[in-house]
Amino acid sequence: MANPMKGEVSFEAGGDRYVLAYTINALVTLESKLGVTTTQLGELLGANLSMGNLRTLFWAGLLANHDCTEEEAGNLISDIGITRAGELIGEGLTKAFPEAGKSTARPRPAAAGTGKTS
Repeated sequence: MANPMKGEVSFEAGGDRYVLAYTINALVTLESKLGVTTTQLGELLGANLSMGNLRTLFWAGLLANHDCTEEEAGNLISDIGITRAGELIGEGLTKAFPEAGKSTARPRPAAAGTGKTS
């Protein structure tokens, strides 16, 4: 089996295996459809998440591996549950941007004279 793509997570629904993949094409689709930048996608998963946005986020993740409509994506969400769908989207987006949680800044040395003397 090939290595998973960046941003890829799998799940089962109705006895079938599905794969969400937040590829560049999926992210561009989301930006266009939702009218947000890629950096704003995570904000859509917050407390004010609409069902329409959840379904669109889920659907776009399916596109790289599955030919489906948004309505079919909604049916899959109904099968696995809203909470699980949100978890899968969050996991996929986190995997798509693993470097976002890492700082490339080097730690600064402590300034002289700021510590306790012995």
